[in-house]
Amino acid sequence: MANALFSIVQDPARPVRISPRPHRAAADMGIVMRTMQMAMIVPPVFRAADEPLADGRVYATIDGRSLARPDLALGQRDGTFPGPDVAFLKDIDGSAYLHIALRQTLPAGSPDGTETLGTMSGPPRIVWAGGEFVLPEPTPIADDALSGSLRILAPLSPDRVAQLVQAMTDPAADCALVAAYTASYRVREETRPVSVPRLPTFPEERPTLPAEPIERPRFPIRIPRERTGADIITVESMIPSADLRVSLATILADASQPGTTATTPARQISTALIGKSALISPQLLAHWKIRRIIDIPDFWAGPVQTEERDATASFTRRVPFFFDRTLDQNLGVFRAISGAATLPDDWQDSEWGTLCPAEFVNTVYLLPHEFRLAYDAARGLPHMLPVQYAAADGSRRLRVLLRTEPWYDPARVAGLQSALSRQSGGAFVHPQVIAGGVAGARLTLRTIFPEEIAVEDDAGAEGVAVDMISPFDLTLDLSEEYYALLVTILTGPVGLTGSVEVTLTPATDGAPAALRRVPLVLSFQRLGALPLSETVPTATINPERVDITNRAAQPVTIAGAEASLLLLDENALLPAAVLAARPAEALPLTLPPGGTTALTFGPVAAPEGAVWNTVVPVLTGVTAALDPDASLRAIHALAPPGSFGWQLRILSPQLAQAAADPGPDQMVAVEVRLTREGAAPVQATLMTGQAERVVTFPRPLNDLIPADRGGAASDGFLRLSVTARGVWPTGFGPFGDPADHVGDTLFVFVPPRDGGGP
Repeated sequence: MANALFSIVQDPARPVRISPRPHRAAADMGIVMRTMQMAMIVPPVFRAADEPLADGRVYATIDGRSLARPDLALGQRDGTFPGPDVAFLKDIDGSAYLHIALRQTLPAGSPDGTETLGTMSGPPRIVWAGGEFVLPEPTPIADDALSGSLRILAPLSPDRVAQLVQAMTDPAADCALVAAYTASYRVREETRPVSVPRLPTFPEERPTLPAEPIERPRFPIRIPRERTGADIITVESMIPSADLRVSLATILADASQPGTTATTPARQISTALIGKSALISPQLLAHWKIRRIIDIPDFWAGPVQTEERDATASFTRRVPFFFDRTLDQNLGVFRAISGAATLPDDWQDSEWGTLCPAEFVNTVYLLPHEFRLAYDAARGLPHMLPVQYAAADGSRRLRVLLRTEPWYDPARVAGLQSALSRQSGGAFVHPQVIAGGVAGARLTLRTIFPEEIAVEDDAGAEGVAVDMISPFDLTLDLSEEYYALLVTILTGPVGLTGSVEVTLTPATDGAPAALRRVPLVLSFQRLGALPLSETVPTATINPERVDITNRAAQPVTIAGAEASLLLLDENALLPAAVLAARPAEALPLTLPPGGTTALTFGPVAAPEGAVWNTVVPVLTGVTAALDPDASLRAIHALAPPGSFGWQLRILSPQLAQAAADPGPDQMVAVEVRLTREGAAPVQATLMTGQAERVVTFPRPLNDLIPADRGGAASDGFLRLSVTARGVWPTGFGPFGDPADHVGDTLFVFVPPRDGGGP
């Protein structure tokens, strides 16, 4: 039988993880942005005449700001599918979402610097005739928080997708997005108390004033010389009660206030000429008014008094949500669920590998950089499982299972994500990298014995079909000679080589599908992904630490590390911000089995006030201190015994003679103890009625490894150390001296009952 590639079995339950979607380890970006936005809002203060109670106009605040109640409109999408920024999206796990971008607009003709007044009160809704769908609370877009751009990402069940598509494409459904707003502000009201002077009345016979006022106490009042003939007059309070005295400066100032009424035009007396502490009696005021020293109005307004009150206004915005599927501008809305996105865009080669945009949001396909032998974390060994069996012709054969997985260079994947974030104009932001998106792939082995490895069930084809999105078990059916050669190749530096020929999807211009070859290298010295767990401890904001734990059975060395600091939002499939980061710790470092270390990542360059809520580490140059020869011996020790082994025929001439001439003193049984080096002893018993039997010894796989590499290479013969004893009706005889045996037939002789040689 030819040495053959017996089978390839995919393991779809274990899809390869290249760059899985990160999850936030700190506060949700939406919460962060809403908190920042609320922190920036200071309730505006309006005059009562300018209270913002209507749409379509701009209102001025006391401090000169301009605000207006916003209108609501759909955002617009540029790029390949321009149109309204509304789209059904698919994730690689099959989840569906509805993405909506909204923009709050200001009335036409609003001056520069006009701000929006009011925020959404509660989540918006999509309503239509006979139904509604409540959307998640929107997230303010970080770069445009003041102008009011919003983003919504609503997870959808399959039934909800169908329901929304029906409502959004039926003009009779009157589908619309409805949002309720609340505006909070303060209103300042100004009042001026009006007072009527209560001047005393005098009899017709007016009293003569004293030439010199009584000094108790005196207050200097400066009045122009032309009115009094003196520079300074001293006025006393004729009524000692303080509550009847008023400030002359206040009265004179009030007399000149706009809106007051006086019997005659008031003479403007500068309050700067009046002592601030001057208090006069109403009688003296009356005297001055009669003498026309000053003019006092019949009533005057007191000082302006202000009062502020909290106010709230509610209003609703309704945005039409009908999308005609026959219009080109609406192609992007339904593209992900209409079947138009079943194939990705054109493939292209780059320094990071062969890639193309996927039909999923913020996702790209990338061909593997290599196919490698997987690491079996459960056994702590390379994933190899040999099983020996007896062929129909009695020869020893082996079936060897090698788990093969697509391998992606972490440094090149990180470089691709960084480049797309910088160069795609926002279409990709730290994109998710996945396998797949190809028309097909076929595996071909290329070894030092290529003519001896054939495809068992597809010999006429060039290679065998494989699926690149998950590991697969490659099973070889070999003779023992070629198995010995195979393990030499696997434990060496080159390994078992081959290639996977990938057929890319046809190009969009109708050109034939291109081919790419991905190398396959199966070697104990070049394993696939090693089991390192990465944990980002929960933090309030701006996490920095990543705990790395080695789950392998060998020490693991990490040569380098970098990270991306992401600001994630539950309302978006794209991160809001990405910052490159480096660890503070020195590398390389080595982790013992089960060991844990912490790496602290800080941004390489970050603007002041930068915010992120998760850390995505990238570990490069990860290798395990694995001894290939020791690992192979451990694999052989754990391998199942299989159905092949040595058949040892054991015969006892002494028992055969006792059976032919029975008697009370004849031997009734023989016990044989058989020992192989490195294995537990095996005991076989022969009886007088069965003087011959066959014992099967499992054949160890280590006998195929050269002795100079720690194996037990042999000439293929069974080698044993043998000792035996007889059993008589009266008891057991002694065991004879151990003797070496080589071959598949063993004649056993036991010493006499009383001792002696065999």
